[in-house]
Amino acid sequence: MRTLRTLCIGVTLRGVRAVPALMTIALPTRVKPANGDFPRINKAPSEVVSRLSSDQHALSNLLIESSDWDRWVWKGTDLSAPLRALFLAESLGLLDKDAANRAKDVSIMDITNAVNQYLIDRGQAPVAESTVYSNIYKAAKFVHFALGLSIIPNKKTMSVRLTDEKTNAQNLDKYFEAMKSKMKELVKEMEHAEVCQFDTREWRAQFTLETGAVLSLPGQN
Repeated sequence: MRTLRTLCIGVTLRGVRAVPALMTIALPTRVKPANGDFPRINKAPSEVVSRLSSDQHALSNLLIESSDWDRWVWKGTDLSAPLRALFLAESLGLLDKDAANRAKDVSIMDITNAVNQYLIDRGQAPVAESTVYSNIYKAAKFVHFALGLSIIPNKKTMSVRLTDEKTNAQNLDKYFEAMKSKMKELVKEMEHAEVCQFDTREWRAQFTLETGAVLSLPGQN
């Protein structure tokens, strides 16, 4: 007579399917990741500042004028979505300053309305506000890599602004305070390496590559 335990075991065994051994799959790899860097637009700071004060669409136009940026600026014969959003943000006052010389916050909703009006006029489907925020975020990356300027999209307030002098000073203080203790330790280790005549050239090169900064100790050129 089969007990309940025996019956359960029998059912379980009958329900098990044979699983073939996993085969090893080899896919192509490379030593270094693909280069994700955007090209730099070599403009003197004085020229960039002059353009910002005289051209309502200075950021967009500097990117448009650079043939190195064609693949990111254009989609066919139209501006790419990030550049379209940036251009319209500039139209809404992104580069404007108030009486206190502070940058203006531009609403992502206002940019979205302008983008959708443009699309609807051309028989295209409108896009969501979140899509426009994403495009502004991409445009901010373009501007930073191309010109070294900082555009700050704020998801909490759903707005975007160009970093002005006061905000820049506040950010410098904030980031310096966050890294000050670690930088002291870094300098301590670098001084030890110098005294011991350890070769740090490769490390310095990597530091510059990854941060864009050049590290030197007091008394060094």
